[in-house]
Amino acid sequence: MGYTQFASPHKAAMEFIPAADLKNPAIYPSPEIKAKLEFLEDLGSKTRIYDEIWTQVKAK
Repeated sequence: MGYTQFASPHKAAMEFIPAADLKNPAIYPSPEIKAKLEFLEDLGSKTRIYDEIWTQVKAK
């Protein structure tokens, strides 16, 4: 938050976050910007397969 300027997912923490950070779209993007973003998905057990393939790609 303050020092690192990372967004917090905790609603209870919002009152402790500086107003300038809450208004900063780089930290807290608007709903319109969020609609354009891509989010990472947890691949679960498939993570190992992706890791193995990526390791092979990097080794070439």
